[in-house]
Amino acid sequence: MRRLLTLACFLASLGNSFLWSQPHFQISVADSLAQTPILRHALEDFRQLLGQAFPKARFNKEGSPDVVFVLLIQPDTAETRRFARDYPMAEYPPHSFTWQGGQGFYQLTSPSVVGLQFGLYSFLQDQLGFRFYHPRQTLIPQYGAVWPLKDFLPYQASPVFLKKGFHLHTTHPLELTEAFHGTGFSGGVAEIQEYIDWLCRNGQNYFDFTLMRQVDLVRWPRYAAQFVEYAHQRGLLVGLEISLHMVQQQVFQLVKYPHQVPLSLKKQIDRCLKLLFQARWDFLNLDLTTAEFFGGLDRQKTRLKNYLVRQVRDRYGAQVLLRKHVVNEENHVGRVSRILDVTSQEDKHIGILLHTVMFYALTDSLAPVYENQDFSHVLRDLVRENRRRETWYYPESAYWITFDNSVPMLLLPYLKARYNDIRTCDSLGIANHVTFSSGWEWGYALVDWCIARWSWKINGRLRAYSEPLRHMFGEVLAHLLQEAEKLQFHYLKRLNLMRYVCPLQTIDELPRFLRKSFQPRPEWEPRHVFKADTSLKARMHRDIVEHLRDYAHRLQEYARIIASTEHPLAPEISDALLVTAMRALHRSATWKSLMERHVPKQRDEHLEEARKVRQEALHIVHRQELRYRYPVYDIARPHASPTAYPYGYLWPVHNLHFWLREEEQIRRGRFGPFFMNIWPLGRILGVD
Repeated sequence: MRRLLTLACFLASLGNSFLWSQPHFQISVADSLAQTPILRHALEDFRQLLGQAFPKARFNKEGSPDVVFVLLIQPDTAETRRFARDYPMAEYPPHSFTWQGGQGFYQLTSPSVVGLQFGLYSFLQDQLGFRFYHPRQTLIPQYGAVWPLKDFLPYQASPVFLKKGFHLHTTHPLELTEAFHGTGFSGGVAEIQEYIDWLCRNGQNYFDFTLMRQVDLVRWPRYAAQFVEYAHQRGLLVGLEISLHMVQQQVFQLVKYPHQVPLSLKKQIDRCLKLLFQARWDFLNLDLTTAEFFGGLDRQKTRLKNYLVRQVRDRYGAQVLLRKHVVNEENHVGRVSRILDVTSQEDKHIGILLHTVMFYALTDSLAPVYENQDFSHVLRDLVRENRRRETWYYPESAYWITFDNSVPMLLLPYLKARYNDIRTCDSLGIANHVTFSSGWEWGYALVDWCIARWSWKINGRLRAYSEPLRHMFGEVLAHLLQEAEKLQFHYLKRLNLMRYVCPLQTIDELPRFLRKSFQPRPEWEPRHVFKADTSLKARMHRDIVEHLRDYAHRLQEYARIIASTEHPLAPEISDALLVTAMRALHRSATWKSLMERHVPKQRDEHLEEARKVRQEALHIVHRQELRYRYPVYDIARPHASPTAYPYGYLWPVHNLHFWLREEEQIRRGRFGPFFMNIWPLGRILGVD
């Protein structure tokens, strides 16, 4: 059969095989492979996508001589044990793949059907120029009757990680929060399937999300079973994140303290598991903490943890992963918790997710978040845990609460941080990677897409940092984005101006003895800045105001140049960077007004400057809302939600709430946490 196909291709190439009035495609695959659900879905999607790039194309049966694209799909018996470990680890089939051929005849081989699936989508992205950069939007090239691959170079692709994918933090009201909880509309499963397709197209094999407390536990598992089954048909593993008894943000609790139901704690666990596992979850991701920064109840938690692990593993055939937050145990309120230590043989069956936050990398010298100076403690934990149990690295690609997309700001240093972390994990032999995703608008879908692209090696080497950007935007625009990233890195990370452009969190304005630092915090309390002496104010003007203005003006220039290009994403990226620059200008104006708060005339002049910047930024925000891929009502307006928040995650952006709040704080002299507060603090803290 292969000789016939090769001969057919050779005969076709004698003529002008790359220009046809009606290009003909032929895909040959053994029936035993074609009937597997994974490859059946992939081939159907592959043909449909090819048809969109070649609208006049038709697919022929085997043996037709007038073909321009012949594809032979075959299994490869060679398997690799690169990810073998001495401890128990959730398995996934080897899924490297190889492309060979050229001149119209191509052969795809892999040890598994999931590898064949990933290979098909790789051909579309790496060879034909498809860009699966957003679950709802794909850049599809238009070739008409021209077959573009004249100089095809064979290549082999292998995964950087055995399991790789995304956690959608549906604790927050994101694009798919409503869909995952089956609330508010009837198209939830279809939206999740759309996301699952995006994961497959980008070579990912895992996803999970957070379950909220108010879900109907009797009905919801049957709803969830629909998208879990579809994910399995597409070769994905699926996890569900819940808590033992987390009080914050309405996260689902396995048990109630004190007992609010007439069942023992173990019987509460049994009841929940029986209902939840009506859907065939592969992983149950468990948060053992009661709240961030709080330890305690170690003995009871250990007993319940061990019981839960045995039930999940033995009765339901799934695996438990425990999340270790970025908070250093030494900073916990109360005594140091050792609940996640490996103390028994049973603990080797429990995987661990090691978390970092925001746009800081494992090897950054400064990461001033969650009471940390850097993430060296996480890096040490990665090395230690990887020796004794299944270990996942768990970084973020956005951070909703008053850091980036709630402000909004497009922070390009996320790209370099995530790339550097992937390189670090690869060098350490970390086998699993899941990205904590907090929303896709304002350019953040691009960050997730780049992370997915970097999670594969080509011919044994990691992709270059710039490769996804160059493939998406071309050399010129990719260079501009890299220069803008360097600019932000210098000012926001190296000079630590991030502590001035992100708004204060509610906890930042509590009395000093109650404060815990979540994000970079200003060196001086804003309410007291006007009391500074002349020399200190001069230093503030130089190190804050002037640096912010210099950063903003240079970023504006990059945004304007990007806007002048013809790429379809250029307007969106340009506007995101423009608003990011205006945020710095606005903050420089409000900081000047803080310094002059005791002089009403000068204070009001600076506040008027801030107001004008905010009004100009609002015009861009409303223009950007027209580009949102999901309904504005769902993601940027007040509405009921299964989360603790009664609005979509981009509601604070719609009217630039945090910008206005800073102006009003200065104008009225009110700096407490409850002034112009939009956070439902009772529901967030779990006391409502």
